[in-house]
Formats: sequence, structure tokens, C-alpha cells
Amino acid sequence: MFGIVWMFVVLCATYVIVMRTPLGQIDTQWRNLYMYVWANWDGGHYTSIASKGYEIVQYAFFPLFPFLIKVVHHLIGEGHSYILAGLIVSRTALLVALVYLYKLFRLDYDESQSQMSLFLLLAFPTSMFLLAVYTEPLFLATSAASIYYARKKNWAMAGGAAFLAGLTRTVGIALLFPLIYEFLKNIPARTVSEQIGKAVRDWRFTFCFFSLVGVLVYATYSYGQTGNFLQMLDSQKYWTEIANRGGEGIRSPIRAIRVGYEAIETFEVSP
Repeated sequence: MFGIVWMFVVLCATYVIVMRTPLGQIDTQWRNLYMYVWANWDGGHYTSIASKGYEIVQYAFFPLFPFLIKVVHHLIGEGHSYILAGLIVSRTALLVALVYLYKLFRLDYDESQSQMSLFLLLAFPTSMFLLAVYTEPLFLATSAASIYYARKKNWAMAGGAAFLAGLTRTVGIALLFPLIYEFLKNIPARTVSEQIGKAVRDWRFTFCFFSLVGVLVYATYSYGQTGNFLQMLDSQKYWTEIANRGGEGIRSPIRAIRVGYEAIETFEVSP
């Protein structure tokens, strides 16, 4: 319930900032600037991939999120924007993430401590990005679900969630480590090598590697489209160069602050 209330407060605050102040007059080419502020930067690429497919430099953006945007857009109808579909996906994923995080915390902590953990997560200033058309909420949901099911020894579900995390972001591969740890710690043995030996003979151990499978599936898809198995890494190099070119990674936020400040000085607040 707190998550829903927090989401409502942030959305209302954003509306006031964007639509009822000079910031809402910066760019009139957008029919709905309020929607756009939640889907700029990477969000624009994800909605573009969902609507038109990949361009060569966009293979750095993993496919699960834009695929879900495309599915939701089909469900809500062609008359609605891909940004709206993206917002539905990201905010639904956030609610799922909060549920699994709470269930995960409750394995080790009492109810009040678990609720406080979620409160601190949402109270952190940059948590607003969990509402944007970015992969953060989806990755948080799949990662939390994977670790939760691993803790519950439901390896099929843990592997399935890890597979989805691997299709969401490159760092989904990192789920290999907590899943392998959780699997090994439940195997009685005198040495680590003995634990590993027993794990290898257990077919359920393969689920621990499903996050890597997710990345490999995307790499295979990329190869089929571009002839380059590592196209995701080559595309990422392009964006890294753009960000680092002449200090652009530092200048961009400074420029955004300056534009906003100049707009506030120029325009009067809307009545």
C-alpha cells in the first residue's frame, strides 16, 4: 500500500513541476510533455525499439523491456502511445519488485524491519527513476524474484526469473553468484570441492546459470540480425564514447540545469 501511495505522490509532484510551472513551456513540440519526461534518454530508445525494431546502435539495450512494451501497446490499442505502454510496464514491474523484496526481507527480518527497508528504498531521492520508462524496475523485480525463489529452494522459478533478468540487462549475469552460493550452501559436505562435485551431479544446478542463458539468447538474436555475436558490446562502446567525448557526460546534466533555470527566469508560473 505504501508503494502505491508513494507512486501517487511522486506522479502528482511531477505533474505540478512539469505542467504548472515554466518547465512545461520549454518544448511545445511534445503533445504531452508530462508523459515525455518519464521516457527521455534511454526511454526513447526502448519505445523506439518497441515500435520500429532495433537500429544498429541500439543493440546495447536489451530486449525484454521493449518486448513487454510492444505487448502492452498491442493490448491497450494502437490509439495509445508507446510511452504509455512503457509506463504501464515499468510501474507494474515496480509493484512486483516491492512484493518480492518484501517477501525476501521477511525471510530474515520481522514485518516492521521489512516495511522500513521498502520505505528507505522509495524515500531515496533517485528512486523516482523506478517510475520511468527504464529497465531499473523490471531488473529489480526479476532479480528479487530470482533470489527469493533460490532462498526457498524453488530452482525452476529462480532460474526462470534469472533468465528474464539476463534478457533485461547485461549485469543480470551477476545473478550467477548468489544462486550458486544458495545452491551450494544447502549441500552437506566437508569441503567446497565436495559440494561442487555433488552440485554438478544434480540437474537442478543448471538453473543457477539461466541468467547467462538469457544473455546468450540475446547475443544469438543479435547475431541473426547483424552477423555479430557481440553486437551488444560494440553498440555499448558507441554510447560510452558519446558520453565521454569532451566531457559530455558531465556537461549534459549541467546544460539541463541551465536550461531549466533560464526557463524559470523567462516565463511566469501558470495560474
